[in-house]
Amino acid sequence: MSTSVYALDLGFDYEESDKKKHMVATTVLSTGTYLILRENKMSRFKAGALAFIFTMAMAYVKEDYFDEIYSDDDMRANAVGSAAGVIIPIVFTF
Repeated sequence: MSTSVYALDLGFDYEESDKKKHMVATTVLSTGTYLILRENKMSRFKAGALAFIFTMAMAYVKEDYFDEIYSDDDMRANAVGSAAGVIIPIVFTF
């Protein structure tokens, strides 16, 4: 029986190396997409929504078609990274 308590329960082990890689990759992709869309005069809301959707779509394709086993935990990590990739540039007003 595990007695460890996480400060933030995301539904997956966010300290696992693979999940960190998923979060970093999707954060970078989502941030880049957001900034490109903002450069093209798209509103923050539209750019954020499209960046999140695009990044999650790419993550789904990678997870479903290129990995041997589909992982819900990987997709949760991707969602956290995608959201962070949109929130970071909004907070810092890029």
